Amino acid sequence: MFSWLMGGLLMAAGALAGLLVGKDSPQFLIMQMAVMMLLFAFIVAALALWPERWSPFVRLRKPR
Repeated sequence: MFSWLMGGLLMAAGALAGLLVGKDSPQFLIMQMAVMMLLFAFIVAALALWPERWSPFVRLRKPR
């Protein structure tokens, strides 16, 4: 499952890196890894902050 996540991130990073540099460029792999790390950091930050973001909207019943 982890390889699926990393494979999907690498595909997305390759598409985004392809917009910035050519695929035949020597810097393509470096750019792809940098974009993948940024995407991974964004996903981890979004998951880490998810409960904090929605906590004012979630009304939990207090036990009596």
